[in-house]
Amino acid sequence: MDLNESQKNIVLNKVLKYANKIGRIEFEMEVIKTFSLEDESSNIEVVYESLSNDCPKWSEYFRNEIIRGI
Repeated sequence: MDLNESQKNIVLNKVLKYANKIGRIEFEMEVIKTFSLEDESSNIEVVYESLSNDCPKWSEYFRNEIIRGI
C-alpha cells in the first residue's frame, strides 16, 4: 500500500470495523472469494494486519487461513 501512516491506519480500522460488523463467517467467505493466497498481488496482508488488531476475536479466522494455505 502506498499510503502514509495515518491513511494506512484509517484503512486498517475500516477493514476491522467492517469485519466485526458482518461477522467472522461472512467475512471469511468474502475473503476466500476475493483474495487468492497464491497471487502475490492480492493484498491479503491488509486483511491480516487489520484483523491482527483484535487477535482474540479473530483467532479462528487465522486458524482457518492457515489451513487454507496448506
